Amino acid sequence: MLSWKITAIFGVILLVMAGLGAWYFNYSQNKIADLNTRMGSYETAIQTQQGTINVMKKSIEDSNAAQAQLSQQFSNVQANTTAALQKVLSKHNISADAAAHPKLIETDINNGTKKAASDFENITDPSNFAPAAQGAKK
Repeated sequence: MLSWKITAIFGVILLVMAGLGAWYFNYSQNKIADLNTRMGSYETAIQTQQGTINVMKKSIEDSNAAQAQLSQQFSNVQANTTAALQKVLSKHNISADAAAHPKLIETDINNGTKKAASDFENITDPSNFAPAAQGAKK
């Protein structure tokens, strides 16, 4: 009679172990499925972020190119202005001219200042650096 009870106890233990094994198997499969789903969404997010990084790198390259172009234009304008100014100033004695014709000198100075401001506005106008404007200039 005792062997029958021992067999029954081992049978119950075996059933409990089988139930726990089945539960753990289902749990682990659900966990694996959840992790695979998360991994897929992470991969999608990584691809999206990589695309954004590439766009930002391109934007930085474009900005650097525009800055280099602006710097070159500024250097050219500065060199041309300096040369023109030296040419004009070397021909005149400004002190004597200012004393003799103050209104004429004032007009010339004001016109030169307006032209310099206009040139500066033109080379720093953002519309000159828009992609469509750059394509049209080339």
